[in-house]
Amino acid sequence: MTELKITHVEPLETKKPPSQLSRIASLLRTGPRGLSLRFIDQGRRKRTGAPTWSLSKVTPNLYVGGQHYKKGWQQMLDEGITAVLNMREAHLDDVVNGIGGDYHLHLPTRDNTPPSLEDLQCAAEFIDEHVRKAGKVYVHCGIGVGRAPSAAAAYLIYTGMSADEALAAIREVRPFIHLTPGQYRQLKAFEAEYKGKGTPIEP
Repeated sequence: MTELKITHVEPLETKKPPSQLSRIASLLRTGPRGLSLRFIDQGRRKRTGAPTWSLSKVTPNLYVGGQHYKKGWQQMLDEGITAVLNMREAHLDDVVNGIGGDYHLHLPTRDNTPPSLEDLQCAAEFIDEHVRKAGKVYVHCGIGVGRAPSAAAAYLIYTGMSADEALAAIREVRPFIHLTPGQYRQLKAFEAEYKGKGTPIEP
């Protein structure tokens, strides 16, 4: 029987998220194409229950997106997803909803706030572990524009990229990501401490 790996961490930090105005400004900076693709991704995910792969597949083994649903779980299995990393709040539990997969890590993070450095490290190590086993990891938050890209970028930094290179790689397929200033600063701090500690990605 396949081992089910579930990890929960300490409760969410109480840091106040950015204002609604700053969130809107950040969203608008993604541009018309980015906005269109974001709403296409959201619409398809709500309709099918699974992400749009062309807007999610960062590397052959790393996917970033928004919340998936039970009706789309078979599509995720068909894609070969073997592990799920959930960056949403503690009460939004994939395992309880039957969409956690055989390997699952839940790092609860308040919307529009940065994951802790410890959580970024946990995310990077979790992804690295499964990628080294030729697994495919789906990293998600609610919409897939802030918390999930932060966690995926932490893994790319862990493999040797800079924070800016990691975000650029994610934007190649998901141009509408928009981290808050706090999330970006946290990635830069993570880069300073953890860059290159994981397994380099094969070219």
